[in-house]
Amino acid sequence: MKTISADSVSKDEAIHLIEGGAHLSCPICGSPIIAMPENWVVGMPLSMIRCSQSEKHYVIYIENAAAMHEIRDMISGWLRK
Repeated sequence: MKTISADSVSKDEAIHLIEGGAHLSCPICGSPIIAMPENWVVGMPLSMIRCSQSEKHYVIYIENAAAMHEIRDMISGWLRK
């Protein structure tokens, strides 16, 4: 599979490409962009993608919508008490 430079795609496209199993490279050093958590496999939710050498080069944090909904519901329940 061809490696795509992360600077040639938007952040949303980068996330979708990684989720689909594509290989991206860091726009600063050319190292592979890796998915987190480290044991991530296609189909699992992502928490972030980053340069394998340094987060200072390239990083995208990904919010898990279902988890955020659950946390907001829990906090709302606490506030109603």
